[in-house]
Amino acid sequence: MVNNEAYSEGSVFSQTLDATTTITENGKAKKDSISIKISINVMFATVKTIILQMDSDNVVISRTEYRPEEMPGDFALETATAYFIVETYKMENAETIIVRREIYGSDIERIETFFVREDGVCVKSWIQIYQ
Repeated sequence: MVNNEAYSEGSVFSQTLDATTTITENGKAKKDSISIKISINVMFATVKTIILQMDSDNVVISRTEYRPEEMPGDFALETATAYFIVETYKMENAETIIVRREIYGSDIERIETFFVREDGVCVKSWIQIYQ
């Protein structure tokens, strides 16, 4: 769900639907039940993602920036990469950008990212990480 100024990122809305049907055949009652729970998580739209590759001396050796629709399916780390930082920039509202930073060791195999479909739903995708 794309940002709406009335909600904060991380808010979760859930709805549970229950239905039970009872059928009686030859004097025996048979009950059939179903329960479905749908949850929607509020997420602000990503504006850009930056991947910073760092060496063992904490020096940036590579900086790569992507728009959400340009995120690659795989990403190769530089040989000297000891760890990397993923900065995700999101629009909280029309005037405010929030930044989320995550740090990963060079041994991580994949990271998740999100992009917004035309209907406003944020969809998770994965980037395979190679050393």
